[in-house]
Amino acid sequence: MIKQEEAIGIYFHIPFCISKCPYCDFNSIAVSPIPEKKYTQALIEEIDYSVKYSLKSLGKRKVASIFFGGGTPSLFYPDSIAKCIEKVLSLFSPGPDMEVTLEVNPKTADRKKLNELCAGGINRLSIGVQSFQDRFLKNLGRAHDSSDAVRVLEDAKMVGFSNISLDLIFGIPDQTLIDWERDLDYALSVNPEHLSVYNLTIEEKTPFRELQRQGEIILPDEDTQVRMYGLAQEMLSEAGYEQYEISNYASPGFRCTHNEGYWIFKEYLGFGAGAHSYLREGLYGKGWGTRWKNETDPFEYISRLSDECSVITDKEQLTKEEAIKEAIFLGLRRMEGICLDDFEDRFGLSLEHTFSGVIPYLLQEGLISIVMGRLKLTNKGILLSNEVFLAFF
Repeated sequence: MIKQEEAIGIYFHIPFCISKCPYCDFNSIAVSPIPEKKYTQALIEEIDYSVKYSLKSLGKRKVASIFFGGGTPSLFYPDSIAKCIEKVLSLFSPGPDMEVTLEVNPKTADRKKLNELCAGGINRLSIGVQSFQDRFLKNLGRAHDSSDAVRVLEDAKMVGFSNISLDLIFGIPDQTLIDWERDLDYALSVNPEHLSVYNLTIEEKTPFRELQRQGEIILPDEDTQVRMYGLAQEMLSEAGYEQYEISNYASPGFRCTHNEGYWIFKEYLGFGAGAHSYLREGLYGKGWGTRWKNETDPFEYISRLSDECSVITDKEQLTKEEAIKEAIFLGLRRMEGICLDDFEDRFGLSLEHTFSGVIPYLLQEGLISIVMGRLKLTNKGILLSNEVFLAFF
């Protein structure tokens, strides 16, 4: 049976944007007008449908976190966001210090909207700044400029938000180490409680990939990108931030509860077009976990729910091997690494014995370490994390 005492995470996917960034491969679209009213109603209907038909066993579970991601959730009116929060709390119980996050594009939120979001239950903002320099925002195809970013930060603090996260990107075309240091300096000057620092990755099926093939965009070389990552580690550590995951840094007490839930295998429910869900023991209390995914097209998603049809398009029962793979991949992303005793308790296997042909090699290469019963990436291993993950599988 599912442990009734464990709090779950709730994710709402809002797939609409002002414009589609050329590096983005998320499930998002730019449309006008945005069908906000119909989509919000569909979210409410999906929650009702799920609890009525497929999630009866969850009962009155506590909620550790609610996260509105996208896309650009801050395009929606605060009333729409509040309706989703109210619906969750009508069926589930708020956990202690429940975290409620909304992703914000600086172009889409003014002081009035932020004040209403705060009053409606949002207590954490994740602001997609990416850079404080206009030429790099232009290179990234962002809809906002640096003045928008500065303004939304000031407004957020003015209306009472005390848990703010900033997203920054490094490895942008034409960006130098000095440019990156300027972005970090400014970010630290505004004292956010949390920072997510991402290396720009060129994904398939994006405009950036085609431009890269044509030689029209060139990223900083690998050595420069490695130095950029190291500079972020150094500057944020000196400023008192704890690096708790490969890309995430927090002031004491301000880790992202929702994202940590993903990394430590807590259960979560996703609502919206393309949203994913995970129950550790499966819908029927068997196996190594059940995952499912919703219809990705938002208009088809709305249509299915208006016809009282399920929006689930893919469902899988994880095998033990798949669960082990995820435990290693997600565990090594965290700076705390993998507790070897916990791994053995969960899977009935010794990680060191199961991967006796891999772990000694990674230790010898200085990519991992084993300290006080925890296997974790070294600094070198963090920079070469993809190679480490591939070595296991």
